[in-house]
Amino acid sequence: MMTDVKNDSHSAFRDTFFGILSHDVVICWERIEVADTQATRRDLIRTMFAAIEGYVWEYRAFVKSIVNDIGTIPPILELALNETSYSVSEQGKLEEHIRFMPLTSMIRLVTKLAEEHCPELKTDFSNAGWSNLKQTIKIRNRITHPKNMSDLEITKEDIALSQAGFFWILELIGKVMEASGAVLAQYMIDLRLLGEQLSNGDPKALADYQIAHAALNSQLD
Repeated sequence: MMTDVKNDSHSAFRDTFFGILSHDVVICWERIEVADTQATRRDLIRTMFAAIEGYVWEYRAFVKSIVNDIGTIPPILELALNETSYSVSEQGKLEEHIRFMPLTSMIRLVTKLAEEHCPELKTDFSNAGWSNLKQTIKIRNRITHPKNMSDLEITKEDIALSQAGFFWILELIGKVMEASGAVLAQYMIDLRLLGEQLSNGDPKALADYQIAHAALNSQLD
């Protein structure tokens, strides 16, 4: 019975956004085990990078949602996270512009936003994991935009480095999303308790609420 529950859980995860991306990577690894060729190596690199981009997209959406639930995101930061900017034409028409942000910049920005709301989080971007991820991006760009035969060659060292970068970003995202979720859960508990105290006429709770409300209004003005 326990095995059935585990199998059902695994199957359910594989049908999620994260699960599908991860399963694609697993399939590429299985293909290399059967036939370790330059083609299967390039497929693995491309698939791992596609998964990383998908993970980061979900990472951004999740952290934005958490921060919006417990506070507000400054408008300029919201624009940056959405990779957009606006201008007004001579005809007075508002025009939206897409401003592509490099993957590494997005990871740093989203992580910084999460750390501002989760004091216990501290990401070390000076370690080998971050360096490996940046090297993974270079390898992927090399085989995606090749200029000569050597650009298409993927060594075993390239595979090992890319795998290390892949697992590092996966671990980072999991850690930050877990911590952010815990902060939101605690926020909701505190909010419920505050509501109970206010309904019971607790004078201190009322005073704290008025101070917080005034501070929020000053930030919005």
